[in-house]
Amino acid sequence: MICGNGLLGQAFRSAPCSLPPDAVVVAQGVSNSLETDEAAFQREWQTLRGICTDPGLSSKRVVYFSTSRLDRPLTSDDRQYFHHKQDVEGWLLDALGSRALIVRLPHVVGLGGHPNTAFNYLWRSVCQAEPFVVFAGGEQRELMDVADIPMQVHQWLAAGRHGVHRMRGCSLEVTKIVRDMRLHLAQLRSPETDEAGIEPDAWAKMLIRYARR
Repeated sequence: MICGNGLLGQAFRSAPCSLPPDAVVVAQGVSNSLETDEAAFQREWQTLRGICTDPGLSSKRVVYFSTSRLDRPLTSDDRQYFHHKQDVEGWLLDALGSRALIVRLPHVVGLGGHPNTAFNYLWRSVCQAEPFVVFAGGEQRELMDVADIPMQVHQWLAAGRHGVHRMRGCSLEVTKIVRDMRLHLAQLRSPETDEAGIEPDAWAKMLIRYARR
């Protein structure tokens, strides 16, 4: 059972592997880390409580997607989104015990999704030649292809994993992301332009697959 039709929900529906019948993937809720509307957070709570108290789902395992930001302790300066995710993690572990699989994700990359995700924001800024600030000192973003997430979740479910688990993407300096995006954009505008300098790795595959005009 897959709840949600967003970026993650679509990835699970199009994945080549099928979910086990005893699993519920919660692929809906607050996806914008800049969200401040309390109603949005309450809607996610309502969805989760509905799933966890549904008699027909009482024996199901629940997969919930959280954030890699929780790898480190939060402070009062962190956004409401991160504190919300922390609260949900704790509640699910208490309510479901070994039936909860919480997946902490880095920045997810795919077609569509919220326009202010790290990848979408940077790509839009490059395409529109909008100014943006990059802090000195090797500021990085960890990016993960949304298409890689369902297979890893399937493997964890098949292995009986539960509790909190972290998925890893590729960590890149923002300056490299922007440089490669500019090279890729130049190639899209003039196909004869050489894209030399973009290494043929997981990042390059994401860039070519999802950076479209």
